Amino acid sequence: MSQLTTNKYFFIVTALAFLLGIPFLAKIAFSSKEIYPSVVMPAAGSKVNIGKDGTCTFEKRQLYGIDPKTGTEIELNHTRFIFPAPIHDLRGMIMNDLGLFTYDKHTDQYTEVTNWWRQKLKEQHCSENVIIARKLKIDSKDFSQTVIDEKIYTLD
Repeated sequence: MSQLTTNKYFFIVTALAFLLGIPFLAKIAFSSKEIYPSVVMPAAGSKVNIGKDGTCTFEKRQLYGIDPKTGTEIELNHTRFIFPAPIHDLRGMIMNDLGLFTYDKHTDQYTEVTNWWRQKLKEQHCSENVIIARKLKIDSKDFSQTVIDEKIYTLD
């Protein structure tokens, strides 16, 4: 092999080692820090569990309102319900009880939060005082939905 070809491959290997090795070593050394630039993975994804029989299950969070005329549950459109917040923030909102227990009930912030949720329920033609949050487990075999957790929030 000629000296030029050998130098070319040496340069390529050195460049790749530098480009890939430095971030790898930095990630090991500073595991609590985020390396920039980094690959951003999709947010709000859920784990898919695959059973020994080949079926898979996954979890889904769903919000419901109450139809004021019939009293039946209405599945809320998540994107419209939390707008202008991005959809990937919904999981955090549900896990933090929609911000309803963050403030003392006698403060202006609590009133502001409850009024905001009431307005969002009204926009989707629901009763303005109840939000139901459910965590569902869905099985791929028959697409059955099992309720794992349910919370009912009253906006008083």
